[in-house]
Amino acid sequence: MSDAVVFLVPGSFQISSDRPSIEERVNLAPNLWVGQLPRKQSEAIIEACEPRGFQYDHTRLYVELYTFIRENPPSNPSCSWDADNILKRCIALSRLIHPTSVCFRHTATVTTDQAGQIVSIAPGIVDGSGSGAAVAQPECDWLTPSDADSLRELLAVYRPDLLPKRVETAFWYHEYAAWSYELNVRWVLVVTGLEALVHTPWVPSTAQFTTRIPLLANEVGVPSVTTDEAGQMYNVRSSFAHGENLASLDEEYRGLYYKMESLLRRTVDRAIFDREFAAVFSDEATINKRWPVQSGKPTRHAASSRRK
Repeated sequence: MSDAVVFLVPGSFQISSDRPSIEERVNLAPNLWVGQLPRKQSEAIIEACEPRGFQYDHTRLYVELYTFIRENPPSNPSCSWDADNILKRCIALSRLIHPTSVCFRHTATVTTDQAGQIVSIAPGIVDGSGSGAAVAQPECDWLTPSDADSLRELLAVYRPDLLPKRVETAFWYHEYAAWSYELNVRWVLVVTGLEALVHTPWVPSTAQFTTRIPLLANEVGVPSVTTDEAGQMYNVRSSFAHGENLASLDEEYRGLYYKMESLLRRTVDRAIFDREFAAVFSDEATINKRWPVQSGKPTRHAASSRRK
């Protein structure tokens, strides 16, 4: 018998011809790959991971899109799914390449016999943190074969032990933000991730953000983040009411959020690939030298109310 830890991605949307989804197997790392399973296997995993109800005929409106699979995972009696967090890191890294709403709801440890037939399915993280996720641009909510190739390259160079703590912290704030659909949570997490990168003591926080964020955006190729936009990003983080979500964003704030999330994503991605760039975030002195902030009173930027 052999075991595999699986991370199944359901899909019910129309895939555009100019952005194909993953179908064929793509090897990402030793014993780690992404591709489509036989229909009977994917259906069995979905059934095992969802509540059955009682005397309830449930019509499912989606099927497997593709599945991340970790073969021959290490055994750990206290953790039956992804004991060494390989799949969790893989998914978090995939969002740096292209953000998707993939979540942990359809995860399992699958045991098969020598003929490849399923013997048992033990559900993984089907509720709690990470069991849901949201994406700001739902019209492109999937990975392509090209994205999978990029993910393989990113997995090969990702070394959390060599990254400055600021970069690793920002990376996981990016991932935690993906788990929330609520703006009053998500906006704060993205801003905090950016602050983790550029904030140093003894300099007014608002002045740091409004000075350093536009400069950082220019370095990593996020189009024209102005000082005023950076001020809005920083100040409106506490203006959202509970219940407001990504779908409720108006055009102005939607563009602002895209820039902010893209900046966090591109900065972390570049730091993983570029050790020299990552070293800028290794201590306060290098940050202050790279992006100096004029001393003085904190800069203030007004943020108009979103609600009428």
